[in-house]
Amino acid sequence: MLAIGGVWGCGSSDDALGVTNVSPMGSVGGVVVDLATGQPLAGVTVKLIAGAKVFPAAEAAAIVTDANGRFLIEKVPAGQFIIEMTPPATHLGARFDANIDDAAGDFPRNNGTASLGPIALTPVVPDGQEFKIRVINADGSPAGNVKTTARANFGWAWINDGMPSARGFTAVEATSDSVGVVTFKGLPDFAKLAALDGTGGITDTVTVNILPVDTNNDGVYDFPGTRQTFNINTLGNAYVPSVVLAQNPGNLQIIASTVPALNGKTGNRVVNAASPFFVAFNLPLHQATARLYDEQGNGVADPIKVTIDGSLLSMGFSKLVAGQEYNLLLHVVAVVPGTFIEKTYTTPFFIEPEASAKVVADLKANSSNANKVTVSFSEPIGTGANVNLSVVYFNYDLNASGATGDKPGEFGSDTTPYQLINREKNPPGGIGKSGFTSQWELSLPNVSGNPVASGTTIKFIFSRNNAPVTRANGEIIPDITVTVP
Repeated sequence: MLAIGGVWGCGSSDDALGVTNVSPMGSVGGVVVDLATGQPLAGVTVKLIAGAKVFPAAEAAAIVTDANGRFLIEKVPAGQFIIEMTPPATHLGARFDANIDDAAGDFPRNNGTASLGPIALTPVVPDGQEFKIRVINADGSPAGNVKTTARANFGWAWINDGMPSARGFTAVEATSDSVGVVTFKGLPDFAKLAALDGTGGITDTVTVNILPVDTNNDGVYDFPGTRQTFNINTLGNAYVPSVVLAQNPGNLQIIASTVPALNGKTGNRVVNAASPFFVAFNLPLHQATARLYDEQGNGVADPIKVTIDGSLLSMGFSKLVAGQEYNLLLHVVAVVPGTFIEKTYTTPFFIEPEASAKVVADLKANSSNANKVTVSFSEPIGTGANVNLSVVYFNYDLNASGATGDKPGEFGSDTTPYQLINREKNPPGGIGKSGFTSQWELSLPNVSGNPVASGTTIKFIFSRNNAPVTRANGEIIPDITVTVP
């Protein structure tokens, strides 16, 4: 604040106007109590930090709460400051900021005040009653020298209208001893605070973090770490919960893949034969084997190059045919301390067809049944489901009416009862059908007691099927014209 003062006289050479810069000062006081009992807490050392200054100064006597829990710090500059409270070892300290109003009016004043509290400090759990956990390896042996942290969601409380409001947090570090026991010293005494559990953000919840563990010091973490939450009053002092340094044997997962179907998800199933097939896992892999089958379930003799880099697996294929279906059976083994996790993944996938390639059909007569015709397409087609396709139309007078187009299934009609029958095979290893196949069958209708004549023109009008008929890459297949063999 700028203070201005003046002395006036008639013609005196001593007439002057004085200008003095003055900073308003004030005092900070408050009351400190025990959070568990609400009783005044004596013997708490209080420091105030304003800018670069500490109050009281180092050479001055310490400010300590009296028998009524009260303290007072005088001649503090107005504005924002930080309070640090250091209680006896029986309680946790507190650190927070507050301020003295620096609006001092037209003249300096030293009567600004900040009244704090009641501020409730948290009792610390006494020696011998600390919360403990036991850390063990996957084989049951004690895990010594494991670093951990424990955190409670409050450190102290502000009392408003007699009710506590949690502030801060409490965090401690501890290391397991030779028998795997971790003792967390310095946490709140939750037993004393049981009556306040659930009030104003105060709970008996402690979150324990076990840091990653490298058991053989090779620079690779054998255990990725874990986090567990405990309700201390529910456990009681006598019970010491155990935490195992091992992953759950059922939690090996694919987190990303070139073909999402490998992890049971929808998405792309078409890959480039020249590009690697990637699979990323949530755990490092120990080994992996892959087998490949063609659409008919025959093993593909060409070897698969499998490469493992930590949790990333890549597979390289060679001599796979563009536009064709293949079925992958992948068996992987992940390793965590003391155990192996094995899992098998399966999926059909397809090699991207050549850009200039067109889908064509080849019909062959069935030597044992004149009404049956085998239909083989140059690549798998379908709807993505194991269903038949109502797409077959004949350029033939099927009802001997003397014209075509007046019976369903004839050229010129809009519907047909004649279908391509799905003959997709189920590949080995539980891989499952893809909903696309190159193998179909056609039943020829009889006219005057005989199958439709050889050389009759047939159209597969895919656009009239009730679901889109596509290649595996989603491309709609145009109508195809063939003849009866």
